[in-house]
Amino acid sequence: MPLNKTMILIGAILLITGCGRNPFDSNGGGGSQKGYGLTELSGGTNAGITPGGSQDIGYVREIIAAGMVPDPAAITYEGLFSEHDFDLDTRDCDQHVCVDYSLARYATPQNDEYQYLAQLLLTSSIDLETFVHQPTDFIVVFDRSGSMTGEKFAETCNTLEQLVNFLNDDDGLGLISFNSEYSEDWELSFLEGNRAAIIDTINSLDAGGSTDIESALEAGYVRLAESDMGSNRQRRVLLFTDALPNTGNTDESDFLILSENYARQDIGLTAFGVGLDFGFELATAISELRGGNYVFLRDADAIGSLVNEQFEFLITPVAYDFELSVLPDDNVQLENIYGLPGTTANEFSWQAATLFLSSNKGAIGLAFTAGQTTTARLSHLSLSYEAADGSGQYMENLEIATDELISGDNSIDYDQPGVQKLVFLVEMVTGMKTAIALYQDGNAPAAVDALADLDNYLTGINADLNDATLAIECELVRKLAENMQ
Repeated sequence: MPLNKTMILIGAILLITGCGRNPFDSNGGGGSQKGYGLTELSGGTNAGITPGGSQDIGYVREIIAAGMVPDPAAITYEGLFSEHDFDLDTRDCDQHVCVDYSLARYATPQNDEYQYLAQLLLTSSIDLETFVHQPTDFIVVFDRSGSMTGEKFAETCNTLEQLVNFLNDDDGLGLISFNSEYSEDWELSFLEGNRAAIIDTINSLDAGGSTDIESALEAGYVRLAESDMGSNRQRRVLLFTDALPNTGNTDESDFLILSENYARQDIGLTAFGVGLDFGFELATAISELRGGNYVFLRDADAIGSLVNEQFEFLITPVAYDFELSVLPDDNVQLENIYGLPGTTANEFSWQAATLFLSSNKGAIGLAFTAGQTTTARLSHLSLSYEAADGSGQYMENLEIATDELISGDNSIDYDQPGVQKLVFLVEMVTGMKTAIALYQDGNAPAAVDALADLDNYLTGINADLNDATLAIECELVRKLAENMQ
């Protein structure tokens, strides 16, 4: 970590105690030889952390690949950030949530005004090489309505089969499928000895009829609330749907109330979006609740990667009620925050309902303008969260300073080269949203020109980084421009 940054650890201030076993305790576990554990950082295997809500922009990628223009609301900063790993030096720590920062100064492509972009990097002391999820009871709520027929249904069945084979023997699983009515196809029970029968049950289902999500979702919650599979277990609903309810209660607010009520009982929800007609607004709203997140199911390769490389992290909350408060210095203006679900500009305090483990190092971006100030300090930050293991509430203070910036080859000043990647991703999302707004207003030529300028800007940044993942993002921008012509 650069020497002159001031990191003041107020401490792990224990405000609440719990008598249950720590979900990261090394005692216990399923069929895997890995163990739970808050362990010391070792050899770069420390876990990353991402906020709840969108864990990707897979839906946007599929819409653009199909030759269409997505709704700009579907392009989320946190979703794109979650797909990328940020290779930055961070301090070692032994906390549930470890926070560090890096800083860049650059001229924005929108108005050539210089701004500072502080990248808050979230990691955890949990070791990826030894981690395995806590024994968990899952209820799969599976949409088999008519809107799920064809490839969507086949992809969902494939995902469920892979999950059944991936989970540990001491995990519990139940299956509820639904169209206009729901049926309990497999009663909640341990995976051990039941995998083949569960897969046969999945393969016996077919799709048809209208869609009543709420009744099936409530039934799933009730089964978990009433389950008696043993102590010290997590509980989570896995919802697979295209999120297009057309019967029963279709009011989004009622879905939110239902999920929020059970979230208070520590029953989490992971929503899996299926198909290009995926109703992302509803899924996004649900998954931003405590213990909630969502991902989009794409092709077979992406599904395999999701199950084998990301699933354990998707279902593992590390912290709840993460709150970030910003106090800019005199003559410093906070312009925006990027990467926390539901945040808007001109606010000075934000919350993320849940932070989840990730194999990628998650990031939150804070944009400042500093006018003619010569101060070396931009802002004071206060962070707090409740540990998901019930061990208490934690607080930390952080000072963001500008005194270590060096000049880069692409007109971006930085203290670590890796922060340029966040500049790329922030401007990519901002630029795409701006272009789509122009397109929706009937000004397609201006939208295409804006994307051409964005492509040039992003390509210039990546000329310095030479990052293959960012080259793919440039191709996405070009394809969007092609769709608009």
